[in-house]
Amino acid sequence: MEEHIKTKVEEEENFINKLEIILLKQIKLFAMSNRDKFSNVEEFRAKEFIKRVVYCELEYLLDNPQHYYDIYINDND
Repeated sequence: MEEHIKTKVEEEENFINKLEIILLKQIKLFAMSNRDKFSNVEEFRAKEFIKRVVYCELEYLLDNPQHYYDIYINDND
């Protein structure tokens, strides 16, 4: 794999990890300020959903970096 692509894949991995942190915090903030509309169970399920999505995305990125690059990163490069 070319060094340029490797760098872009690492940047994408970092971005996905940062995005997970932001989304989980936002769910928590929303749930805390809207408890009457968003139960503890729903908050838990939402957080677990985000974690699963992020895990699958990272797994695909790391298992198929060239393919991921060609599909998702190259257009933005």
